[in-house]
Amino acid sequence: ARKCKGLPLSIVLVAGILAKSKNSLYWWKKIARSLSSSHPIDGSMDILELSYRHIPDHLKPCFLYFGAFAEGQNIRARKMTLLWISEGFIRTTDQRRLEDVAMEYLMDLVNHSLVIVSERSSDGGVNRCQVHNLLREFCMTKAKEENFLQLIHHYDLGNYPSNGCDVDMHRLSFHSSLFHVTDSHPVCSPVHSIVFAHGMLFIGTSFSRTFRLLKVLDMEKLHLDDSDLDALMSIVHLRYLAISGLITKIPSSIANLWNLETLIVRAPLLVVKIDLPDTIWQMKSLRHVEIRPCANISLGDDKSEEFYQLDNAHTFSSVVLCDGRDAQILLRRLPRLRKLICSLPESGKHRGGSCKVVDLSILSELEALTMFYRWVSTPKLPAIEFPTALKRLTLFNCLLPRTGISAIGQLPNLVVLKFRLIDFAKHTFYMKEGEFSNLKF
Repeated sequence: ARKCKGLPLSIVLVAGILAKSKNSLYWWKKIARSLSSSHPIDGSMDILELSYRHIPDHLKPCFLYFGAFAEGQNIRARKMTLLWISEGFIRTTDQRRLEDVAMEYLMDLVNHSLVIVSERSSDGGVNRCQVHNLLREFCMTKAKEENFLQLIHHYDLGNYPSNGCDVDMHRLSFHSSLFHVTDSHPVCSPVHSIVFAHGMLFIGTSFSRTFRLLKVLDMEKLHLDDSDLDALMSIVHLRYLAISGLITKIPSSIANLWNLETLIVRAPLLVVKIDLPDTIWQMKSLRHVEIRPCANISLGDDKSEEFYQLDNAHTFSSVVLCDGRDAQILLRRLPRLRKLICSLPESGKHRGGSCKVVDLSILSELEALTMFYRWVSTPKLPAIEFPTALKRLTLFNCLLPRTGISAIGQLPNLVVLKFRLIDFAKHTFYMKEGEFSNLKF
């Protein structure tokens, strides 16, 4: 520890190496040689190199990907793992889901002391993560050496700079204040991934033509509006698309993105809802749809369910769930859903009509459910039939009737139960012996 020159990062990295090396004499000697530098920073960089070489090959691209993001950024763990999947970093030879394997990769990086958990979920899982500033610098340097990722700090293709599309790297991360591309610029054929790490002025009239072979496009840091979206709908190779801004509707041409697996749309709270077209039901590759604040999905005129089913969809949030027949049609179109976040209307005020029971049991694989009212003050939910596979349940600004609490208590796999924005001084819950047998959080 004295040879670490008092630098906590070096101590943590050394511990991470030794914890995984089974007390191998070889690694003890390697560490001793790395720490022999008389300069603290040089010694730290040697340890960083050693830590990187020590991790398995399949984790290296996942670790280097942290270099694409801004310094000190707390990154949603789910976002990072979905990016890894879209990039093709995650491989599985058994029946495990790619999402589960990706989370194992992240935990391996945490256990190697290369990634910091900045926020945990109630059950101990990882919500957000980041890397130390020195580790980020190492990621950027190593990524450039290995032709893995290029960071661009000044990018105005309207003036055709020398550092424009004269790039031979597959991945670009933009850290500039301006992004400008015009019709006069040639196609950037090698580029298949772009991350915008900062908010910037975006002038992309010819973006889809210049970067037409993109598979990953993360624009979550930009401020777009509805008029910017049509140009993105012709990038047909996209697997991952994240957009943000004053967005009120997604164009029907999104069905052109037939390879799309992950769609993330984030708008400010002043946007009541984001309209999704009925053509979204044609996108059979979709696995994860995350809409904030919530999505109003068109079911279309033809409500035949077989053609419109999204059999690969695992996550859908947040969606307006009507309390009538339309709700059941929507749920049946998502038969393999594992996570659902839904906003509920006031009973009886939607075109599908009201119903006394919301049947969620048709989602036989659903493991995580969040339900909330946006505009009503702590109303009572209708009676709900929950799927028995449910492990996590969160209720925002809403209450179940007494029979509903009992129904929750009988769920055999429920581990996490959360109530938020509820005045417990005005409400009493009655529970019976034997209920909530597996509840931990």
